[in-house]
Amino acid sequence: MNIIKRLFISFLVMIPFIVACTAASIFPSLAAAENAAPSREKIVINELLAYDAEIIKKDPAAFVEKLNKIGISAFSFYRGTAALFYRDMFDKSMDPVPECSEFSTDNLEKCYINGDLHIANFGFLKNNEDDIQFDANDFDESYISSYSLDLKRLLVSIILMADDTESKSGEKLANIFLESFIKKIKDFNDGDNAFKYCITAKNSKGYIHETIQSLNDKSRKEFLEKFTKMKKNNKFLENDELKPVSQEVSDKISSIFITQYIPQVIKRSQKKYEKGFFDVLDICEKLHSGTGSLGLKRYYILIGGNTPNDCEKNYIIEMKQERDSVVSAYASNQSLSQAFKTNARRALLGTCSMASYISAFVGIIEDGADSYLLREISPQKYSPSFEEMNQSDLEDLCETAGKIYAKMLVKCANPKLPPHTVQFLSKLEAGGGKDRFKECFINFALNYASIVKKDFEIYSKNKAALIEQFEARAAKSNFVK
Repeated sequence: MNIIKRLFISFLVMIPFIVACTAASIFPSLAAAENAAPSREKIVINELLAYDAEIIKKDPAAFVEKLNKIGISAFSFYRGTAALFYRDMFDKSMDPVPECSEFSTDNLEKCYINGDLHIANFGFLKNNEDDIQFDANDFDESYISSYSLDLKRLLVSIILMADDTESKSGEKLANIFLESFIKKIKDFNDGDNAFKYCITAKNSKGYIHETIQSLNDKSRKEFLEKFTKMKKNNKFLENDELKPVSQEVSDKISSIFITQYIPQVIKRSQKKYEKGFFDVLDICEKLHSGTGSLGLKRYYILIGGNTPNDCEKNYIIEMKQERDSVVSAYASNQSLSQAFKTNARRALLGTCSMASYISAFVGIIEDGADSYLLREISPQKYSPSFEEMNQSDLEDLCETAGKIYAKMLVKCANPKLPPHTVQFLSKLEAGGGKDRFKECFINFALNYASIVKKDFEIYSKNKAALIEQFEARAAKSNFVK
């Protein structure tokens, strides 16, 4: 083994030690005796630093931005700390309602899961039928594990989201979600086809229906004006969110976009694209997007669209870097990781397994050790603004999300095994019925939401010291550059 390899392996071995020392140096109170059980404060801070260790090393300014975003509320904190959630879920002593495990089977413990299924990961987008649909829209953390992880994470998010609104009725919203979920599972068991199921203007009501109708009026021109200069041979604007890339980066992305991505779209699509549709007009780096994914590379690629010389017809394709699923840190399976080959393939498989009528513009790019998931950013892409929603809107949202989650659970079943509907409904009956099921999972959500709120208080107490530390590191990093 040459010296470079030995040094690299030594560095990998030292990473956990480096992270622990960093936390201890910032927060001396966390440096408890080595043999003592770690305090919750130490667990919260160490998990935050360990999960983003690579981001901290490469882009400390992005980590500072994340620290600010997760400091807004307990809900925003929960969204950005999925690693802490999974650390707790795989620590059986942390499970506040262990009897929820009664409602599972071996097959339901080994199915595709979203991996970060919170209520803010549902939204509106255009599908491959050119319809606007409401669906789960982020599968970056997808993995193989227990269905209950998705269900628990989602229910906790509903409780915390409600606290951020005037509703304050998280328990009621969680109950509405579960009622809808169970009813839709029964529908699928009775013959409704989950593989053809989606929520559009045709089968939605209330807030979901009204929002879909309003998005139909969104024009591509108005959308593009937010991002581009709207000129012949169009280019992206340059601002705080859209950063030009070097010619070298532009040439590299253009090359792999043409050789890898375009053939995937053409193969999957039923449309014929006119000459120039996929011409790359410009590429920029997209900053300040996401919460948990802050610090990962994200690019916008402007392509010709229906008429390359008409800037009003241009399309924007997002190219987002993928990393190891947060679930894999605690449910690691080496053979499973090898089967996925790259994280972009894992995320794409998760999307195909659980989403409905996937757009032809969803694809992947693999560039050495890095891999990226690509998708169109369309005028109809929209995420609900919870603080602007009334009680009726929130109830519509949670009822519809319950149907979507039922569809996801049914779609991701192994076709060689009994359907998930059969397995789930048999367990539901054996475990004491619908009411017992709802009681278990709502109690879990309420109990774990209270843990999150206390964790948020811990974080809030340490936030200023963390930000000061990593702002200084970011300033030093920029000086070196």
